[in-house]
Amino acid sequence: MKRIALVVAVVLALVAPTTVAVAQSQSDPERPNPPANVQARVDGLSVIVTWDAPVPNGVEITGYTVITNSGPLGPRCDTDGALTCTFEGLPVNTQLRFSVVANGGGGLGFSYLSAESNPVVITIDPVSIPGAPVDVRASVQGSAVTVTWAPPTTSEPVTGYTVITNSGPLGPRCDTAGALTCTFEDLAPGEYWFQVVAVNDAGMSLLSERSETVVVGGVTPSPTPEPSPEPTASPTAGPTPVPTPTAEPTPTPTPTVEPTPVPTPTPTVEPTPTTAPTPTPTVEPTPSPTPTVEPTPSPTPSPSPSPTTSPSPEPDAKPITMVRAPRIKGQARVGRVLKATRGVWRPGRAKVRYQWFVKRGKRFAAVKHGDRARLKVTRALKGKRLRVRVTVRAAGHETYVFTSRPTVRVRRR
Repeated sequence: MKRIALVVAVVLALVAPTTVAVAQSQSDPERPNPPANVQARVDGLSVIVTWDAPVPNGVEITGYTVITNSGPLGPRCDTDGALTCTFEGLPVNTQLRFSVVANGGGGLGFSYLSAESNPVVITIDPVSIPGAPVDVRASVQGSAVTVTWAPPTTSEPVTGYTVITNSGPLGPRCDTAGALTCTFEDLAPGEYWFQVVAVNDAGMSLLSERSETVVVGGVTPSPTPEPSPEPTASPTAGPTPVPTPTAEPTPTPTPTVEPTPVPTPTPTVEPTPTTAPTPTPTVEPTPSPTPTVEPTPSPTPSPSPSPTTSPSPEPDAKPITMVRAPRIKGQARVGRVLKATRGVWRPGRAKVRYQWFVKRGKRFAAVKHGDRARLKVTRALKGKRLRVRVTVRAAGHETYVFTSRPTVRVRRR
C-alpha cells in the first residue's frame, strides 16, 4: 500500500504540477506538508540525502521515503523518522536528483513530493579489464604449496588476484587483496599446477600461463611414457628363438635303433610286420617340443598397456574471452530480487552457470538453491553481503570462472 500511495503521489506531481504547487504552499489538514530543503552530497560511491522536517498539519509523521529522478520504481530509501538517508549502488557518471515524501498515519497518509535536491554525479574513471598475471611459480613444503607471480604487464589498475588449481572451479582457490603470493594449506596428495587471474572493477583478466607441476605427498608415476617404444620390438624378437629348440628334439629318435633286435625269431614271414613300430617313435616326439616354445613370448607383451598416461589433447583447448563482465542488478533488500547478468563471452555459444554466495564470518558460503541467475533476498540474508560466481564452459575451450564483487549488506524492506 505504501508503494501504491507513493506512485499516486508521483503521478499527481507529474500530471498536475500547478495543483501540487498550490497544495504545497497551503496548509492541508489531511496530509503533512512536503519536506523542505532537500540536499544531496556524494561520499565515495554513495550519496547522502538530508532534508528538513515538514509541518505535520496535525498528522503524525511515521517516516520518510526518498526517491531518485528515475521515478517511483527506481532506487528508493525509507526511514523510520530520520532526516537523512544513504544510497549505495547508484549508477555512476550519471546526474542524480532526489525528492522526499513524508508518510503519515492519518488522513491521506502521505505528503506531496518535495522539490528536487541539487544534482550530484558519482564520478569514477572508466576501468578496463587488466591483463593476465605472469611468471607464476609454485613451491612445495609438506602438504602446503606457496604460489607466487608477477603483476600484469598492462597499465590497468588491479584490486586483487584469484589463484585456482587444476582441480577445477570448485576446487581449492585463494584470493588476495593485491598481494603477489598465496599459500594453499593441507592439499590432498597428488599433482598440482596453478593459474592466476587479476581482478578490478571492470571484471577479471584471462587466466595466466600454468605454473610448473608440483607433487604433494609422494611421487606419482607421471614420467612413465619412456617404455612406450619397447613393446613394439619385443614381440618380433620373441618368435625368432623358436626354431632353435626344434633342433634338440631331432636326436631323440636315436632309441628307434632298439626295435631292430626284435626280428630275432626264426620265422621269416612274421618279422615283416614288426617294422611297423619304427615310424611311431619318429613322428610323435617331434610335435611334443613345439608347444614348449609358445609360452616364451607371453610375458613380453605385458608392459604394453603401461604407456597410456598421455592426456595430450588438453593443450589444444582454447581460452574463453570475456567481452563484458557479468553484473548484479537490483537492490540488496529483504523481499527484493537480485539478478546476475550473463555477460558477453566469446565464443557466443558458451554455456553459463550461476552460484550465489553469502558471507558468513570471514568466508563466503554457497546459498541453498542459489544456482539460478535470479536470487530472492530472504530475511535469513539480512545484514549479509552477497556475490555470484559465473562459470562459463564451451566445447573445445578452457573453463572460465568469474566472481563478482560483494554487494552491500542486505537491508530490511
